[in-house]
Amino acid sequence: MDSKANLKKTNRSKILHAIREYGQISKRKLQEVTGLSWSTISMLTAELIDEGFLCVLSKQNTFVGRRPETVGINQNNNIFIGIDVNCYDFRVIVTDLCGCVLRRRVFKDTVMEKDTIISRLFCAVDAIMKDYDQGSIRAISFSVQGSVDLSGGESVCIYDIKGWRNVRLAEIFFERYRLPVFVFHDAFCALKAEISLNTAARAAKSAILIYYSPKVGISAPVILDGNIYTGFSGRAGEIGRMIIPDGTNEGVILERTITERTVFDEYHKYFPQTESFDDLAVAALKGEESAKAEFDRLGFRIGIAVANCVNLFDPELVLLGGMRDSYANLYKDSVIKNIKKHINGEIHIVLSDQDENYTAIGAALMAVDKVIDKFY
Repeated sequence: MDSKANLKKTNRSKILHAIREYGQISKRKLQEVTGLSWSTISMLTAELIDEGFLCVLSKQNTFVGRRPETVGINQNNNIFIGIDVNCYDFRVIVTDLCGCVLRRRVFKDTVMEKDTIISRLFCAVDAIMKDYDQGSIRAISFSVQGSVDLSGGESVCIYDIKGWRNVRLAEIFFERYRLPVFVFHDAFCALKAEISLNTAARAAKSAILIYYSPKVGISAPVILDGNIYTGFSGRAGEIGRMIIPDGTNEGVILERTITERTVFDEYHKYFPQTESFDDLAVAALKGEESAKAEFDRLGFRIGIAVANCVNLFDPELVLLGGMRDSYANLYKDSVIKNIKKHINGEIHIVLSDQDENYTAIGAALMAVDKVIDKFY
């Protein structure tokens, strides 16, 4: 690509990213926030409108002279499908170019087996295809738990899903739908959603997101110099493999101690009358000391791992995801206390508003970036 074409691509990308951030916007405001000339703004917005990426939304009433025309994302022509697959459930969402959720379907209490999941995902995507005009859906994007082969669009393994080994999702879904298909690690998807939807994360040049779910596990994706750091082979942020102290010389692998199953099993050895993780949590909420101590240990383990990451990367921000679920108050304070206790200096800690849709939204948003990079 020559320098002139590359400059045009860069300027088109600037315009789209600005409209994604600011929403409905006048061309004058667009000129102000992008720093582009009026002639460039006029020419490129006209092109993007002709191509269906943007549309004229209204004319703003400034009460002075002519009403300036405003433009925005064409929501009817820029649809992205985000799919999240993990060992607990899977969900399919539809978003526009800005990550606004247009529809959602969640699959719980289903058989966690590869062929069953693929079949149900086909049905969900088929239904979406029927509801939108041909050509309006730009891409399908996956957020998956476990290792991902980014170059091959392959989900390498999700141990708790029967038969889920080396699943070539990009190939399988491209063959059926003839659309661009992307596959990403769920932690990076969660961080992408944070960057797009959380003001604090968007403003940070360096940050760590603690992406924790007692049902699924933990990871710690990182923003470095304003970009998501994926690592050499796309496996950065896997703090679940970190060794933490447990009172023995060997220590223990973090991910083997912080899921609902392992927390409950540890407690059940000494209190066999407790029948489930929910029973353990209820006992802690009622003030039972032994149950409270189990959640304190959970918070200690997570806090130690996060503190190690903070000491390594020295970020300006730590985002705690998953700390708003039903039982998070049982261990949240212990997590924060142990982060602060074991770091060298101060750190800004923010509770994320992250919900169960974040990974699917993030997958869609990462696909948006891929599509923008390709076309512009």
